[in-house]
Amino acid sequence: MLSSLEIRDILLIEDIKIDFTDGLNVFTGETGAGKSILLDCISFVLGFRGRSSYVRRGADYGEVIATFELPADHKIWQKFEDAGFENFDYELVVKRKSFRDGKKIAFINEKRCSNQILREFSKLLIEIQDQNDDNELRNETGPRTLLDIFGNLVNEVSEVESVWKSISTEKSLLSELTLRESDSNRDRAYIAHAIEEIECLSPEVGEELNLTNKRRVIKNSEKIKNELNETFQILEGAAVEQNIDQALRLLTRLEAKSELELEDAVESLEQGSSLVAHVKKNIADMISNLDFEGHILEEVEDRLYKLKDLSRKYNVPSDGLNDLSKEFSKKLNEVDHLSDAKEKSILRIQSLEDKYQKLAKSLSKDRLLAAKKLNSAMRDQLPSLKLDQAQFKVDIELAEAGPYGIDKIAFNVSTNSGMPLAPIAKTASGGEFSRFLLALKVSIAGLEDNATLIFDEIDSGVGGATADAVGRRLRELARGSQILVVTHSPQVAALGNHHIKVVKMRENTSNTINIVRLDSAERVDEIGRMLSGGSLTAEAQSAAKVLLQG
Repeated sequence: MLSSLEIRDILLIEDIKIDFTDGLNVFTGETGAGKSILLDCISFVLGFRGRSSYVRRGADYGEVIATFELPADHKIWQKFEDAGFENFDYELVVKRKSFRDGKKIAFINEKRCSNQILREFSKLLIEIQDQNDDNELRNETGPRTLLDIFGNLVNEVSEVESVWKSISTEKSLLSELTLRESDSNRDRAYIAHAIEEIECLSPEVGEELNLTNKRRVIKNSEKIKNELNETFQILEGAAVEQNIDQALRLLTRLEAKSELELEDAVESLEQGSSLVAHVKKNIADMISNLDFEGHILEEVEDRLYKLKDLSRKYNVPSDGLNDLSKEFSKKLNEVDHLSDAKEKSILRIQSLEDKYQKLAKSLSKDRLLAAKKLNSAMRDQLPSLKLDQAQFKVDIELAEAGPYGIDKIAFNVSTNSGMPLAPIAKTASGGEFSRFLLALKVSIAGLEDNATLIFDEIDSGVGGATADAVGRRLRELARGSQILVVTHSPQVAALGNHHIKVVKMRENTSNTINIVRLDSAERVDEIGRMLSGGSLTAEAQSAAKVLLQG
């Protein structure tokens, strides 16, 4: 159970500590006194609700510390050990701080923990039933959610939801594949034609430059030939080789009959003769090579035109045509594989849908069993809440498949004998609605798990004997367990085992909240105030004493 709650520098609270015991703990106080702030603090320390402006004005940070004393067989201890926390003699201390900049940190038994772990633990410690939870019964999802919690079917629902999401994801993939295949098929002829054109031309890297140079040479070949012929004739007419040979013979004879050093000159002349002969041969070869037939230029220009035309057509340099062809071939190959991918996706969807149907039908079957048990549990709860003639029935109809199964679930009630069953939100009055909600919450709440139950004005809309019945039911449920109730009903407050009053006080220029544990005499005055609705009267005090005597 929750043994104590310490709150420091949170909202209007400077520093308070509340000690709790088992049984029915009731909280009262005038409207606006700050009862909702206490619940906010409990939710905050459990890892839930958290305002960004939690810190009290003038403080750097605020903190809430909740201490729990739990039995040795509580199932939280195994989770506690698995998460690496120490067991302090079956005492669990949760602390959470909120800083002015919005940062929040949490500790369990002085060890830092994540908010996710804190929330997981919190589910096993405290269950808060808010006065606004009646919204659950006013929409289509509420009854389904409550039934699944009651039937312990949350994991089954999660599995169904997971498969449903997988189906949706796979269907999105199939749509994408179908679209891509359609686009690819539309472009297939263009891609295949492009590949054929490029492969037919078989361009080579550097070919355009080579052809351009060759075309220039061919076009200038006659002029070049004439100039080469003139050069050859100069060399030939000037008898350069003969003159060199003649000079070479003279120097050779002179060298033989004199002591002159003519060896270098003779060697140079020999090299010169050889070079001139080589130059003449090169010129002659060039002249021969420039003898182009007429069709050669046409072929070069035709090839060059085709290269440039294909380059412009596909907007790539001619040297990139082969790479483009490879890229197109890859796309064409992908197109061929899209059909296979589609078939596999269709098969996966079929498999997932089969799995979904199997899981959804199993969930539907379990929901029917849970519905029967909830109907029975509600039959046991309603008489004690002054709803002796009321009926409650869970109706389950086949619905369109969705993430939560194939069931449409409704809670139908009849408040008087002989009246037909109808949806609870349309049939029950405000007070009846609150009592049905209380019966549901009590039926669904995990008292067997030793969780502390908190009811926030669950008795709203009822009074007199009905409020007394609600209080007695809460007190009966609190035997051997712990229930905290925030109430405006004097009948409910009078039935509490322990009574705590929330008081708002004015200090200097600011408001603060204080907590007062009431003794017997103080309870008479507080319940008398609640009965009179204003100033305390002797008649109200007398009526309060009667209520407290039970």
